[in-house]
Amino acid sequence: MRKRTTLAHLGLLALVLTTGACMEDQSGGSYASDSHWSSRRLVLPAGTTLAVRLASRLHSQIAQPGDSWTGMLVAPVRVEDRTVLPAGTYVHGNVVESRKPIAGAMIDLEISSVSLDGRDVRLDASADQVLAAKSSNDVVAVPAVVDPSAPPLVLQPGTVMTFTIEESVVVRNER
Repeated sequence: MRKRTTLAHLGLLALVLTTGACMEDQSGGSYASDSHWSSRRLVLPAGTTLAVRLASRLHSQIAQPGDSWTGMLVAPVRVEDRTVLPAGTYVHGNVVESRKPIAGAMIDLEISSVSLDGRDVRLDASADQVLAAKSSNDVVAVPAVVDPSAPPLVLQPGTVMTFTIEESVVVRNER
C-alpha cells in the first residue's frame, strides 16, 4: 500500500512539473524557458522628455482640472540605444489647472499613461504651464507674468508639447 501511495505521489509530482513547464507567462513565453528568467527591464528614467502632438482641442475657457486629453508621440523615445516608446505611441493625459483670460489664460497638462503593446503603462510627466501671449496667437510654454488682457488660450489638435517624466518607470520587460 505504501509503495502504491509513493508511486501516486511521484506521478502527481511529474504531472505538476510538466504542466508548469508548459504554462505561459503574460507575455506568451514559458515560465520554464531561460528567457523568462533572464529578461531585461526597460526603464524610462526621470528627466526623459516626450514630444507629444495633441489630438484633443483644449480651451482655457472650457477646460477643467481632471479633463482628459489624448495625443501621440512625435518621435521615438530611446534609452541606451533601444527604442522604449516608438513614435506614434498613444498618450493619455489630464488637465491639471486651467485659468480663464480674466485671470491670465493658462493651461497646465500632465501625462498619466501611454498605450504600449495593447496595455496602458502609467507614468507621471508634466509640461511647463502654457500661457496666452498678449500680442499674437502664439503660445508660450514658459511661465510669464499674468496678463488679464490676454486672449483665451486654445491648444489646437496638432500642437506639439514637450513633457518631462517626473519619476522613473518600468515600461516593459524585454527578452
